[in-house]
Amino acid sequence: MDNRTLTAQELIDEVDAERAKQEYLNGKTILPDKPEGWAGRYVRQVRFNRETAVIEFIDQNDRWMYEIDLEQAKTSEEVLHWVFHLAGKGWAFPPVIGAVVHLLRNLLWEIADEEAEDIYCRGAKCGFDWTAWLREDQKNNQNKGI
Repeated sequence: MDNRTLTAQELIDEVDAERAKQEYLNGKTILPDKPEGWAGRYVRQVRFNRETAVIEFIDQNDRWMYEIDLEQAKTSEEVLHWVFHLAGKGWAFPPVIGAVVHLLRNLLWEIADEEAEDIYCRGAKCGFDWTAWLREDQKNNQNKGI
């Protein structure tokens, strides 16, 4: 148990910091720029779906466009596969691919409190088990009554 004495502002700051730490896990959306001169369908939002551990791509009309099941992005090789796969899509302009990388980096920081490059590229584990995390997260939420 934490027996520190905090001022009201210090307590507010700690709560705000904890909330901010969870922003991507709780659905913060990244809004890639629309390509100049592009008249077709484009990605307006990239976001994480916590219930399914999926990165969702939403178009300019708020309709589902595409998704990446993070169960298929456990290793650095699989993440790189998705980067190249997305690069082959006509609508996946560099800002969209950048949004995916940014989202993954921030999600892993919020979940594991480690840099993505350390999780995916260094050490014995060299990857992230999204399925195990999702099971644990759902169990924790169930125990909390969420």
